[in-house]
Amino acid sequence: MRTKRTHAHDDAHLAEERGPVGILVVTHGDAGSAMLRTLVGLVGEGATKGFSALTVGPSATRAAVAADVIRAIHRVDLGAGVVILCDLMGSTPWKCCIEIMKSVRNIEVVCGVSMPMLGKLAAADREKTAPKALAAMAAETAARSIRGGEGGQAQVLAQLDRVPPLPRRSPVAEG
Repeated sequence: MRTKRTHAHDDAHLAEERGPVGILVVTHGDAGSAMLRTLVGLVGEGATKGFSALTVGPSATRAAVAADVIRAIHRVDLGAGVVILCDLMGSTPWKCCIEIMKSVRNIEVVCGVSMPMLGKLAAADREKTAPKALAAMAAETAARSIRGGEGGQAQVLAQLDRVPPLPRRSPVAEG
């Protein structure tokens, strides 16, 4: 774990050597890994430098999850800190991440993970943006990208007007 630095020249020296803020996706099952594979396919490996997924199994103990999260943080922290995206608020992984965030400098935790969030983080300048600002950016992107019912439908329909309609499927006979 990082310790707090007290000398300004230490910060300047580390700023020259640090990489982008790391992104850790913590999920129950393989959802995080699948999302990161998809992201790499969309934006390439360069934009996802410092991204990693941690899969938590259903029988993992709290101690094991905490140890795995700490190891994963060390793996993705290139010197600028880490944003952790955790899939389920109140879960054991989320609680472990929150506890770690409280005791380690430059760690931020966001509950929730989506492709729009990951895309935004991949496109962000993670070398010049602090973990706290990146976490806020990811959360805002998630909130803006959720639409239900008629919300946002006009924009989608305007785009679909330029696309030929899909053939209608015949109704399936019940029986």
